[in-house]
Amino acid sequence: MANDIEHKSDSQPSKQKVSRRPVVIGLIGIATVEAVAGGISWRVLSQGIRKLILPFAPPLPTPIPTPVHGTTFVTYLGHSKQVYAVAWARNGQYIASGGDDHLVKVWSPIPPNGKNILTFLNHSGAVNALAWSPDGMRIASASSDKTVRVWDALTGVVHFIYTGHTDNIRTVAWSPDGTRIASGGDDKTVQVWDANTGKPLVTYSGHTGIVWSVSWSPDSTRIASGSADKTVQVWDAATSGKTFSYIYHGHSKSNAVKTVAWAPGGQYIASGGDIPESTVQIWNALTGAPHVTYPEHTAGIYAIAWSLDGQHIASSSWGEVRVWEATTGNNHFTYKGHTDNIRTVAWSLDGTRIASGGDDKTVQVWDANTGKPLVTYSGHTGIVWSVSWSPDSTHIASGSADKTVQVWDAATSGKTFSYMYHGHSKADAVKTVAWSPGGQYIASGGDIPESTVQVWNAFTGAPHVTYPEHTAGIFAIAWSLDGQYIASSSWGEVRVWNTAPPAGKTLTTYTGNANAVHAVVWSPKERRIASGGDDTTVQIWQAI
Repeated sequence: MANDIEHKSDSQPSKQKVSRRPVVIGLIGIATVEAVAGGISWRVLSQGIRKLILPFAPPLPTPIPTPVHGTTFVTYLGHSKQVYAVAWARNGQYIASGGDDHLVKVWSPIPPNGKNILTFLNHSGAVNALAWSPDGMRIASASSDKTVRVWDALTGVVHFIYTGHTDNIRTVAWSPDGTRIASGGDDKTVQVWDANTGKPLVTYSGHTGIVWSVSWSPDSTRIASGSADKTVQVWDAATSGKTFSYIYHGHSKSNAVKTVAWAPGGQYIASGGDIPESTVQIWNALTGAPHVTYPEHTAGIYAIAWSLDGQHIASSSWGEVRVWEATTGNNHFTYKGHTDNIRTVAWSLDGTRIASGGDDKTVQVWDANTGKPLVTYSGHTGIVWSVSWSPDSTHIASGSADKTVQVWDAATSGKTFSYMYHGHSKADAVKTVAWSPGGQYIASGGDIPESTVQVWNAFTGAPHVTYPEHTAGIFAIAWSLDGQYIASSSWGEVRVWNTAPPAGKTLTTYTGNANAVHAVVWSPKERRIASGGDDTTVQIWQAI
């Protein structure tokens, strides 16, 4: 997939703003025609496109060589500015990350992947929040460009763009039942809309300050929203947006409410107040009645995490994470391994460990029952803004101001894998990566000035084929289903070439698309290709 927003460094003479919106509009147009002519829904069409782009490959063997002591380390270098959001798909196969570079990157966290599956470039502002659909098929990305975009997680095809907000969007959350999405931000509203169509359902205007956080109740009937107006408000997500019979004012002495977390059972909500109040408060999600106030912190609350059984809470502040009983407020222990603000805290899904990260540039893993330090990860060179556990509780993905997302073994020292592929050292960036259908090889495309496609062994990193025929950066790569051919796109052209001996021989050069060609897909049976780009067309042509 293409992953440029502005091709200022391309070898073309013009400096043109590159957008995939025209292609998306073209695809939506196709979906509309199909819907009228044959009763085929947009969802069906998008799933067809998914199958064209990413056919399922056989299971891959365990990479060789085996990392020392079983450790695994992946440093994701795809972002060029601060990383604000990291979200792991429920099945653990993919991670999405977004930040100040306006991009969302979807990538595989299990070595030797650590490489782009897709780069989503449609936002024109910072990506502040990400949410996966419960089925892992789609991503909702919220941005300072005042939009939330819902798109296919593996193809980048945009399902729709939600434009109901009038200012920066700070938070987005998918309902547990998968039918609705809630978003909030600087326009002081929380908006609920249909997750399949983008149709607005409810706009809640009860806040008088920026909405920093939204959280769905487990049964998808209510929403809790935290705001700079110092309130957490709970309201019916299916009605006119009126609050329940209460607005929670327990944080009236704080500067803002920056974190809200619903208990696993759905009965209680925990919210954290900023200075000068600096309390965590638990209250009844149905009535707003205060339940427990935890006053032990001396600085603002940055993050709250419930244990999976709902019995304990971990809350972070300056230099400490406190673990305490949710029913009584009694301290369990205080973790003081950090030396500065702690921005993020996450409980492992097996309930045994907690990970925390912050301004001291470390992520620390410690025993959730005793506070005993287990692992300190020091791979970042900037503030750690976000940590996320893999579903099997074996790996952690951490996003940082150092422009990286790094994936590492939560039980070990986090040493690197036995190789990283450095074949594109002369390129400005690696913008597209595609695994061969059989799983033995990976193809990657380099930006200018290198402008090559390189095929290399997925288990050893050994170079296999270098294709040097493009004269501009590589936007997209697609393998034929039998793995014998590759189609690679660049500025104004798609080239089809063979991977079998004599490998790298150009078979077809298609120049029907004008300007940048961002999307290339093979048909599932015939040797045809569909390509789309900046000229707003999708063109289907015979590849061989």
